[in-house]
Amino acid sequence: MTRTQARRRRKRRQRLRQIGAWTALFLVEIFAAAVPTAILAAILLPLAQRERGYIAVGVEWLAISATFCITYSILHLWICKKIFKEG
Repeated sequence: MTRTQARRRRKRRQRLRQIGAWTALFLVEIFAAAVPTAILAAILLPLAQRERGYIAVGVEWLAISATFCITYSILHLWICKKIFKEG
């Protein structure tokens, strides 16, 4: 194996590790955002069904999806600030 081939192999391994780390971070962020969303859904969906008397799609789904988006955004910004500190 030549030096060039060895260097390319090391870079490829390093790139694969980096991709794996970003994928794991993404999955952790998604799971962390899903926890408060699931709690809110467990509260709002039975409450809305009890009020209407039947299952329907209403504003509770907007609240659930907004909770997920806001939680994910806040968490992602916080993690990125930790990773890419200035200075």
